[in-house]
Amino acid sequence: MTVLLDVLIVEDNEDDALLLLRELKKGNFQPRSERVESRPEMLSALTRKKWDIIIADYSMPNFGAVEALNLLQEEGLEIPFFIVSGTIGEDVAAAAMRGGAKDYLMKGNLTRLIPAIEREIQEKQMQRIQKMESLGALAGGVAHDFNNLLSAILGRAVIALDKLPLGHTARRDIELMIEHTERAADLANQMLAYSGKGGFEIQPMDLNALLHGNMPLLQAGIAKNVLVMMQLADYLPDVAADPGQLREVITQVVLNAAEAIGPRNGQIEIRTRLADDYELTLAEWPEEKWTRSGNYILLEIADNGSGIDNENLAKIFDPFFTTKELGRGLGLAAVQGIMRGHRAGMEVLSEPGLGTTFRFFMPACQMAERPAAPVVMAAPAGHKVLVIDDEQPIRDLVEDVLMMYDVPVLTASSGPKGIELYTQNRQDVGLIILDLSMPGMNGEDTCRALRELNEDVAIIISSGYHKDDVAERFSGLRPSGFLQKPYNPRQLVDEVKQRLDAAVPV
Repeated sequence: MTVLLDVLIVEDNEDDALLLLRELKKGNFQPRSERVESRPEMLSALTRKKWDIIIADYSMPNFGAVEALNLLQEEGLEIPFFIVSGTIGEDVAAAAMRGGAKDYLMKGNLTRLIPAIEREIQEKQMQRIQKMESLGALAGGVAHDFNNLLSAILGRAVIALDKLPLGHTARRDIELMIEHTERAADLANQMLAYSGKGGFEIQPMDLNALLHGNMPLLQAGIAKNVLVMMQLADYLPDVAADPGQLREVITQVVLNAAEAIGPRNGQIEIRTRLADDYELTLAEWPEEKWTRSGNYILLEIADNGSGIDNENLAKIFDPFFTTKELGRGLGLAAVQGIMRGHRAGMEVLSEPGLGTTFRFFMPACQMAERPAAPVVMAAPAGHKVLVIDDEQPIRDLVEDVLMMYDVPVLTASSGPKGIELYTQNRQDVGLIILDLSMPGMNGEDTCRALRELNEDVAIIISSGYHKDDVAERFSGLRPSGFLQKPYNPRQLVDEVKQRLDAAVPV
């Protein structure tokens, strides 16, 4: 299978350039190339396009490999740079490598060219994956801590609102506090989406039908000078996707496209069709070694807006990156996270002044087995609720809320303390609310220990992560329910009431 490769060749001899291209084709690359001979030509090429590699002749009279490498570094671009020459000494080659070149080769012996390029492409791909994983882990961790804080803020605000009589002047202020806290929770969920830990309700769905149904909202959400058009292939198989998350992806990309078009007349075209095997090699995938099999549906969203330059193209999926004065949260970073969660491929093509095309390769339906849903059990006899959470504000909030409904509460700040407290009050505890992420003994290990003490005790798992991730981790431990942080007091009361109302005598 051939791999597309964008190659910038710094060479004054056209025959030598053709020799390089022939060598690349022998190595199963399909090169798209441009040959330049001067500093202005190379600068123009670097500005117009994103290149995979640069190959430069060392011995050009006015603008050779050394000058080309210096220009690349002046522009702050990290593109693998290879030097070829008819004659080059070992000392000169070593100096070029120290200066930033990836390798040097003799024109009469190019056998090392293909392995050297493959090595650099693999290294660059690994760096991208590691960057995505690092940012994803950071975003997921921040979102979890953020949700803990928001739980306490939201809960206290709702309690305060309930205590105020209708018509009180402070009610509107507290209502605004609740509204903004919920918006902050939406941002935390975007961060979870970017980390790939957002909740996905994967199901077979008709992509074309979703696009048709979403069309009126898309057109209504952008300026009238921008026309949204669709070119959808007939008889496509269903895709395995979360409809709500996929709508978010489409909406986010269309809004960005409309902003790129600006006040002038322009158009956005949404296209679907079956992807071919060659196209799959062009996309970036969530895991380097993940084997892609089966059919894929290609979803393209193209605009004729201002386009994206190379420098910004490398940053568009970074959290909170924006070229505008005000952003919309995680934006395209969340798009990337959602696609990663769907194990879908992505490719972005853009040329300044001409427009941008986002390409998403969605797996056609072969439904992966979903984690089993949590088992809802009847709570055993007992009235007390045991709260195990390392966050003091969360423990205090749950205790205050449940005491308002005459439900006695025991609290513990860690897994071992919770187990000890349950052992001492086993006959009185009818329900346990257990935090997932705690230092030392985490929620999973604590739940396992509690199950060994009483396999029927009702346990509600509470977490800032999505319930799907929790269900997968706790599938063998039979959790009774789930509370997604941040939750408000009414959600807490409803969940607890449902479990305690179901209590049966021993």
